[in-house]
Amino acid sequence: MAKTKSFEIPPDRSLFGKLGARSRAFPMVVTELVDNSLDSWTSMPLGARKGKDLKIEINAEGKKAKSPYFVIKDNAGGMTERELENALRVAHSEKAGNPKFLGRYGFGLKSACMYIGSQFEIFTRSYKEPKIVHYVRFDRHDFEQQAGEK
Repeated sequence: MAKTKSFEIPPDRSLFGKLGARSRAFPMVVTELVDNSLDSWTSMPLGARKGKDLKIEINAEGKKAKSPYFVIKDNAGGMTERELENALRVAHSEKAGNPKFLGRYGFGLKSACMYIGSQFEIFTRSYKEPKIVHYVRFDRHDFEQQAGEK
């Protein structure tokens, strides 16, 4: 008689870095990140917008630069600590099934960041907690190395 057992099947940590290969072209990557700004703006109550229009700034310095970078800055709703943690979980989306949002599958942020490079930083301040800035620095190589130590 076979014994039945339930267990977790977590993805390999290398999946995070492989997500970048999923993106097809740089314009699509930028669109993924801008979509997050639009979704954040859409989810904000009108009162939290304080009569302002959405503003998105994009700045970049290419691979030939001494210190290449890519920055998207907006005045959208931002994320709380819990929302930021969930945004970094592969395939997690609180937007799934809601047609008013552009993002639905939980891959866009991660795949876009990994397409651009192996490191990224996120600074975010939620309209729900306007005095708190949350920060994440991610390095794919460190992340994968930590997996090997377990």
